[in-house]
Amino acid sequence: MWMVRVLVLIAYGALAACGSKSETMDAPVTPLLFNAADIAVQDKLLILVPGSMTPLGIFDPVVEWRSKGYAFAAYRFPGMDGRPLDGPLNIARAAQTIVTLAERYPDKQIKLLGFSTGAPIAMLAAKQIGPRAQVAAMSSAVEFGGGAQTGLRGIDDILVAATRAKSVNTRKVWEDYFPVLLFGRQGARSPERADDIARITSRPKKIVIEPSFNIFKAHTMALVGWQLPKGFTLPPGQVHFYAGSADTVFRPHQVRRFAKEIGGAPITFYPGLGHLLYVAEPRVFDDILEFFEQG
Repeated sequence: MWMVRVLVLIAYGALAACGSKSETMDAPVTPLLFNAADIAVQDKLLILVPGSMTPLGIFDPVVEWRSKGYAFAAYRFPGMDGRPLDGPLNIARAAQTIVTLAERYPDKQIKLLGFSTGAPIAMLAAKQIGPRAQVAAMSSAVEFGGGAQTGLRGIDDILVAATRAKSVNTRKVWEDYFPVLLFGRQGARSPERADDIARITSRPKKIVIEPSFNIFKAHTMALVGWQLPKGFTLPPGQVHFYAGSADTVFRPHQVRRFAKEIGGAPITFYPGLGHLLYVAEPRVFDDILEFFEQG
């Protein structure tokens, strides 16, 4: 079960209460999971927004933040974490769903943690919520999904993985490509990373799902034509980027350009790490918590 720790906390009131309905039970297919009773007693609301083909379980480490005054909400992508594949992802609509939730709690500090495609969603939401919202953008997607450069690079990496796997079987190709997402092209083939890759890939809990064409299409097509609204900016203190220096999905120069476009947001780069920062370097969550606590 990928998402047990996060969802148990978010939906605790629904599962434990006998006489009251939770938000999730009122609307079983809502994209958002949260426990209104828990939000009411906490000072801060942390809204988690995953990326394409990424389960909410990637955010398990933040459960410990509850002791620091955080309540949680989580946005589910179509076809993920119990939400049906009810249509393609719409970035602007997802952001508005989050804004609507935040507006119900005008006295709360709003913290948004977005991974990959989830980062632009979080930033659009923060712009509407205002100064009380902060965004941590982990391995952020960029405008147009990185364009042809990202697409061609991804195809090349997958072809290389297929060649190395000597197979076109999806599972085998994915197993060879997965280390590239962890440590980049060089790191994936480096003997120094062999133990790390073996340790991570041997974990029984899924940290990203194997590609499904329908889910892949529903999640990724939203980025193809996406760009920032005209004149969009966020103050540097309101958003901070966290990225791997060896990310082959959204390269460092793309992230730098994107951060500059939205107002010069600071970036923390992690040397030698790829797109899946949350597993390649779990301490990224400590850095994000420090950013949120300073806000």
